[in-house]
Amino acid sequence: MSYRQGMRETERFLFLLDCLRFDDRSTRTMRLRTDKLALVRNVWEKFVQNCRDSYLPSEHLAVGDRLQAFRGSKCSFVQYMANKSCTAAKYGLRIVALVDIKTSFTCNMELCCGQQPDGPYRLSDDPAATVHRLISHVKGFFANVVSCDGRYASYPLIVSLLDDGITFLGAVGTAQPEVPLCFLPRKSRPAGSSLFGFRDDVTLVSHVSHEKNKKTLVMLSSGHHDADIDPRTNRPVIVEDYNAAKDAMDAIERTRAMYSVSRRTTRWPLAVFFALLDVAGMNAQVLYNVSRRESPHKYRRVFLKNLALALLKPQLQERAKIKTLPLNIRAVILHQVGDCEGNQHELEQSSSRKRNHEVMNDEGAARKKGRCFMCGRAKNTSTTLKCHNCSRFTCKRHMACIKYTCEKCETKANEGKRSPSRALALYTAK
Repeated sequence: MSYRQGMRETERFLFLLDCLRFDDRSTRTMRLRTDKLALVRNVWEKFVQNCRDSYLPSEHLAVGDRLQAFRGSKCSFVQYMANKSCTAAKYGLRIVALVDIKTSFTCNMELCCGQQPDGPYRLSDDPAATVHRLISHVKGFFANVVSCDGRYASYPLIVSLLDDGITFLGAVGTAQPEVPLCFLPRKSRPAGSSLFGFRDDVTLVSHVSHEKNKKTLVMLSSGHHDADIDPRTNRPVIVEDYNAAKDAMDAIERTRAMYSVSRRTTRWPLAVFFALLDVAGMNAQVLYNVSRRESPHKYRRVFLKNLALALLKPQLQERAKIKTLPLNIRAVILHQVGDCEGNQHELEQSSSRKRNHEVMNDEGAARKKGRCFMCGRAKNTSTTLKCHNCSRFTCKRHMACIKYTCEKCETKANEGKRSPSRALALYTAK
């Protein structure tokens, strides 16, 4: 693509990526004594805080684990997660995320690094405490949280969330002490059967699937208070709502992994940075569609491309101000910026200054000839043409012509309207 010519070289980009750091090296040793995430703590907290402040989620939320692929050797909290079907990786960094199911917006995240050293960052690893921290900014608003992983659902958690006006739905393990023995898996139970239990505002259901293995699902919910069965699937409504939320969460993860910026790396801070970029791309699309409901971006690929070009524009504008930049590269940059009239005027001024300088030097004398510096003394080619960039004699054989016309001017030309020529033609040495 032509805009790549206006940016840095690939080797330069890879060098900068290799040198990328997110903390102060002078205080790193001291901060690592109390925080395992000291290398990314600053950028992580700022990003998560922006996610919480920039969007008010709907009442349908989901809590689930994400796996950021990583197999580096200098990381003590790499985990094995084989049940993540959205990615082929099995090892990586586990991130617990709170996601709005309706819009796919990631509202809050927490990076799991095991037990922290003694200090201000040592928090409880209990699943209930993790859920409370994730939904702390939505307490006071009515919300229904669905746990897409069995580790986060428990009876004490559901009761404590009811005090904040938040309902909870999730699958519980059979080892939970609150689950009666009759709700546990048994071979004698027929396929498709369901058992319901009620206690205050919490409902317990045990459903045997129609599959050959007759898998038993045990779920707790504080938002369902009836023993309703869906007549289409012969399953409890609690199970149907849980499956719908889990399918939506899996679809969000597949979409995020489809256009991921992650690259193979041996540094876990860079892997965390890649994860933040993926989340930033999805959240940016949600915010854009919410702010512009008339013309939303439906395709993630198109939005990410436009977002990348929009992020490139300030850098291109700053680089175009470099006086010693070759005119062919400047022409590419200014063409990508999009301001045809202003860019042409700027380039014409630059070219006219050089031409005036040449005219002043050659004033009162005949037009000089010189040997083409590209041909050398062997061919001894004489020419009167000069490069607009370096002002050296260059023959037509080694002269390059760069032409750009904006879409607006090209459309007017096709329609037959009279308009001043805005095509840009620069002659530079190859």
